[in-house]
This record gives sequence, structure tokens and C-alpha cells, in this order.
Amino acid sequence: MAKVLFKQYLWIITLLKDGRHMSLSEIQSAWLRSSVNVDRGDLSPRTFYNWRQIIETELHIEIVADGYNRYYIADLDEIGNDSTTNWLLQSIALSDAVSGSSMMKDRILLEPIPSSETYLQQIIEAMKENRFMTIQYKRFNEDGGEGRLIAPMSLKMHQRRWYVLARLEGVQPKDDDPSPFRQFGVMRVFALDRIKGLETMSETFDYPEGFSPEAYFSDFYGIYSNFDKPVERVLLAVPDYQRGWIDTLPLHHSQKEIEHHEDYSVYEYHMRVMPDFCRAILYNGLDIEVLEPQSLKYEMSLIAEELDRMYNRDFFEE
Repeated sequence: MAKVLFKQYLWIITLLKDGRHMSLSEIQSAWLRSSVNVDRGDLSPRTFYNWRQIIETELHIEIVADGYNRYYIADLDEIGNDSTTNWLLQSIALSDAVSGSSMMKDRILLEPIPSSETYLQQIIEAMKENRFMTIQYKRFNEDGGEGRLIAPMSLKMHQRRWYVLARLEGVQPKDDDPSPFRQFGVMRVFALDRIKGLETMSETFDYPEGFSPEAYFSDFYGIYSNFDKPVERVLLAVPDYQRGWIDTLPLHHSQKEIEHHEDYSVYEYHMRVMPDFCRAILYNGLDIEVLEPQSLKYEMSLIAEELDRMYNRDFFEE
């Protein structure tokens, strides 16, 4: 799909995404006001029909007419479960709102994502064609960098940073590698803002059948992965005034409220606990208490002791 037309398809989906039913004339009027319609041309019935067919074929979203010849999206749940489509739709909707009124540019404040400025588009293009890439990478705590030949498998956004999940070429998994994905090769995650050089190769690779990036990260909170860690049952106590925050923005897809009391709720998770999850709990301060497992409670107690020493040493030094 051409990039310009893709925006038009997303615009139509955004228009109908809230469950509304619209006649063709209403859709045509909205199109004349849309920032995506750069030429300010009319939307003919034939063009609208063609767009509907492509949206169904390429994006697997069906737009149908009801008994009153008003159009709607047949299965909204499919869109709700697709995080990538949702992100694209939100971007189009925001762009449409800002472009439609110049004053909105000063009233809609966004957080910048520096890692999207340099290598994001290049990696997307390489992923589309399954092309190898050579990467020069330097972690924050390293003096030097590393050069790798990689096969880019997936992009993931986490806490205002972009990361690429890549298979390391020429590296074989060890015999005792506990990863359930070892059959697909050795995977590594690279932060785009730590890439010092990136080149797209002419050689291509075969994307492994059966590999799911979503499944790869499923047991983890963010982008850090270590399959040596067991999947554990985590219980968190959340006070009543914080329940809304946790319910509307779950910490993990496995989140489930298992106890509801007047003053607090208990939430259950199943995950491999990594340091970034500890930081997420710490970010909530006294609004989250770890109940299980004991190992995580102990880890949080060590962090609390270290914080106590850091902030109280000035008051107790002689």
C-alpha cells in the first residue's frame, strides 16, 4: 500500500472506530474537512468502495452497511486487541486534530521520543523487505561499542524509547539455553538511542515461521528478557484511591483483580520478574505493596533500605 493511501485508509477506520454509523454523504463531508485530504478533492462512491475492499484485504477490517445504508466497522474488538493498529489510529486522529486548527499546535503537548528521529524508519524499511543490517551499538555503561550482523525481527516502544528485537547472525544458542524461542536463534534487544551506526544490507533473510514477537515479550514487564528467570505468581496490594490508575493502565497484560476490599484490592500477575518491574513498583511509591513472592518482597526491601541510607545519611552523619 502506498504511504499516502495508507493514511486515508487509517482515516476512515478512525472515523468509524468509536462504533458510529455514518452515511456516505456524512463520510464525504468529513473527508472534505480532513487534513489527510491534502488536495481537498471529493470522495466518490467508487473510491470509497475501493478503499473498503483494500481495508478488508490488507488490514482485515470489514466496513459494512446497516439497513439504513450507514457504514460501520463490523468487528471493533479486533481493532481493540491490535496495539499497532491502535497506535496508528491514534496518530492519525491526533494529526487530523492538530492540522485542522493552527491554535491546537500550542495546546496539545506531547513527550518527545528522541530514538524515533534517526533509525526508526530505516529499521521499518529493512523489516518490510527482511534485509540484514549491520549495527554499531554502545551501551550507556560501556566504553566501547559492538559491531553485529543482525536480522531485525520486531520494533517495540517502551517508556518513550524505541527498541529493536533482532536475531544475531552467526551466533548459535548454547545447549543449556532456557529460552523457549531458541529454535529461532539468539535474540537481542537494542535501544535505538544507543545505536552509533546502522547499515541496511542487500542480502535478505527468511522470517522464521511461527515466531511471535508478542509471545517473546509476553512473560516480561518491558523490554528486558531473561528466560533463566521462572514465571512467578505476583500479588500486589493497591489502595482504593489508586485502583483506577491500575485498572485503566495495567502494569502487565496478565493483570487480574482477585480480591476487592473496601480500602484496597489485590491484583495477580504471572511473569518473569526483572529489575524494570521493580522500578515500576518503586515508581508508584507507597501506592503499591508487594504481597508475593517473598523473593520480590525481599528485593524491594533491599531497595527501600538503600533509599533510606541515601536520603538519611546527611541527617545522621556526625
